[in-house]
Amino acid sequence: MSFAEWAALIAAIAAVVVAIPAIPDTPARPYWISGGAALLVLAVILGAVGSEIFSPKPPDRLATTSQGAGGDSVGSSPGSQRSSGATRSSPSTDDSGSVNPSPTEPGIRHEGSLLLVAGNAADLDVPSDNPRWEGSGYDIYLGRPGYNNEGMIEPNYGARWATSNDAADYNTCFHLQGYRTSSFEYTLLQRAKTLCMITNTGRIAAMSIQSAARDELRFNVKVYLRGNE
Repeated sequence: MSFAEWAALIAAIAAVVVAIPAIPDTPARPYWISGGAALLVLAVILGAVGSEIFSPKPPDRLATTSQGAGGDSVGSSPGSQRSSGATRSSPSTDDSGSVNPSPTEPGIRHEGSLLLVAGNAADLDVPSDNPRWEGSGYDIYLGRPGYNNEGMIEPNYGARWATSNDAADYNTCFHLQGYRTSSFEYTLLQRAKTLCMITNTGRIAAMSIQSAARDELRFNVKVYLRGNE
């Protein structure tokens, strides 16, 4: 029961007390009257004070909340980044400061065949005078036999991948959606023609799949220049 309801109840009791008839041959009537009047006055005071104290008051200002749409580049194409379903133009540089791929096809930085044997990795950013694709910033690794990642293809250092059944060229990989950073099984390459990768320095690599087995992968690779090269 609220404070105002209590005050109303006291006032009702006081009114009843005042209305009680006098008891014959006793001086009780004056006492009932004075007591009831006092209760009535008390009820009025409590009602006024209680309504002032306990009445709800509007806030000084309205609180506002905002919810930002978070997201990262996983699942986006090189030319766009997706956040909560919305597509926006990519910035001129990625989070590492590397220049993102250009929508205009640039020249080729490195072209050649790649044999990736289980337990080994390849650096797709090495220059054309490095036919073994050996470097310090490996982009793709094939899991070692006998380990829990056997047959798994792992992008490294933030490299991203996506597969396609279109030609292995710059246009296909630039417009391709669904780039990921997660590991995937080699069997996925048996159902595709092209593996597109965005290297960990932001270059596009168009990789024509020649064969895909648990213990080795074969590609014909074209790695394209970045816009500032």
